[in-house]
Order: sequence, then C-alpha cells, then structure tokens
Amino acid sequence: MNTDLQRHEDALVTIAIPTMNRRHDLPTSINSVLNQNYYNIELIISDNGSTDDTPEFCRDLAERDPRVKYIRHEENLGLIPNWNYSLHASSGKYFMWLGDDDWLEPNTIKTYVDFLEANPEFSLVSGEILYWQEGKCVRLEKGLSQEDGNPVSRSSSYYGKVIDGAMVYGLCRADLAKRIEQENGIGPDWHFVAAMAFQGKIKQLDFISYNKVLGGNSASYKRYAQIMGVNEIWGYAPFIKIALDTLGVVMHKYPVYQSLSRPKRSILAYQAFLGVLKNFYINRYPYIIGGKFLRAVGIKTPNEKKIEDLQEFVKQI
Repeated sequence: MNTDLQRHEDALVTIAIPTMNRRHDLPTSINSVLNQNYYNIELIISDNGSTDDTPEFCRDLAERDPRVKYIRHEENLGLIPNWNYSLHASSGKYFMWLGDDDWLEPNTIKTYVDFLEANPEFSLVSGEILYWQEGKCVRLEKGLSQEDGNPVSRSSSYYGKVIDGAMVYGLCRADLAKRIEQENGIGPDWHFVAAMAFQGKIKQLDFISYNKVLGGNSASYKRYAQIMGVNEIWGYAPFIKIALDTLGVVMHKYPVYQSLSRPKRSILAYQAFLGVLKNFYINRYPYIIGGKFLRAVGIKTPNEKKIEDLQEFVKQI
C-alpha cells in the first residue's frame, strides 16, 4: 500500500476481483491495484465460496486498508453470476474487473480515468493486453479500438476483430456496464465489450496495461465450456457457438440493443454472426493449419518468431 498518497476528490474507481481458492495468486493481483498512483479506489474481492485460507487473508487485508471490501458467498454462485454480482455491488463512477491471477501495470488506473474524464463519448478504455503462459509472454492483444460514430458499426466491427476478449478487463463507465447482464456461455466477455461499444466508443490505448495469465478457467475452450455449463462439444467449435449466441444476444437477450428497430437489430446480429465466423475461419484458421504443418516438418512458424520478438521486447521494457 502507498502510505504516502493523500486522499483526493478524483472520481471513485471500483475494481472487482471475483475469486475462488486463489489465495496463492491473490497478492499479486491485489498489490497491483493498491500500489497504483491513484488513491480513490474501491477494491471489491468477491469470494465465490473459497475453501482455502482466502477468507482469512482477505478479512485481514480489509481491516488494514479501508479501500478493500471483502464479500464472501457461502455457496458458489457460478463464475458469471459472481462477475455480475461484483459489478452491481460497486459504488464507483468507473468500474473494471481484474482476474485473480492477473495484474495491472503501474499508472494504469490514472491513465484510464484521465482518458474517460476527457472523452465523455467513450464508454470503455483499455490498454494493450499481454498474455502469459507458464511464465512466458505468448501474445499481445491490441488494435481493438472502435471509434466510429455509428453504434451498430462499432459493435459489429468489434465482433469481427476480437480474438481473446480480455478487453473486458478495461475501465468502464459503471452506469453503462450495469445495463449489461452477462450469461453463462462461451464468449460472454465478447458480448459484454460489444455491448459497451454499442453504448459508446471504446479505446485501446497504446501502452501495455494489463497482464493476463492463461491457465485455470482459460486453460482451454473445453475446460471453459465445462465451467460455463455448456455442452463440451462446443469446446471443439467455440467460435461457432459464439457466433450463434450473438444472434440471441443482439435480438432479445441484451436490453441495450432494444433502442434499435427489429430490422436494424437483425442487421447487427447478422453482421456480428458473420464477423465472428469470418475472423476465425477465414482470417485465422488457414494460418493455424499452416503453422501445424510447418511445425510438423521442423520449420519455425511466423507466429513462433513473433512470440520470440515479443519476449525480447518485454525484456527491454
């Protein structure tokens, strides 16, 4: 905790960490929040019925730092219900989630708040997202800004570009985020960000702000499908499932789209559906197959070279 920081009247930011049995990883996530150079933070730890010593650790922390609010659910609500709960329990003007094994880069929150305060037409801001696996950075997610003046174009364009979905960990205007109720499925993070893009422009700033660890719930789509209560078969065809789900999300499940006439909702749903399928099966899938072939014959793939360059870049920053 930064004891030299003084309280100020800047906008309250709520950061929620939904967690379960992650006592070992939590300190890294929590410290990356409490050590930000932005004091006016409400940190909600929403504990989904942990059976390790997470409760003791979090209660002690909450007693020592008034910014920390610990909420324990005696029974497991489920992954997405816990996410929704933490959002609706928030008090801040701005809101963001943080994975319980992820961490923020220094100065992230202040940079986000400064941007949203200066740009009221934006609903969500993120930085570039660095993905880690077994202690090594494996990819960098960027280039997802949607700044078109047309909300239909912003939402459908996002569906046509997103690959990993971690922009869901960006900073949102809380009143807009609370209009969205995520549901179990593959890709609820995609649907959330697309709905935020419908409500306002979204920006991915040109700096690494968020570190996402691949593993646990995100170890594989098959594992993710099991956790979400989705038929395991969709773990083998996740992008078809996401594409199909966009139809229901846009047409009737998400109230934010009800401001559109039914014909316009149909156009957006169709564009989003095709965007997801095109992005994976036309833009990406041929490279995945090509990469498997190159590895089989002992040739380094362009993606492997890209990862090596990324790891070297990270060493230098």
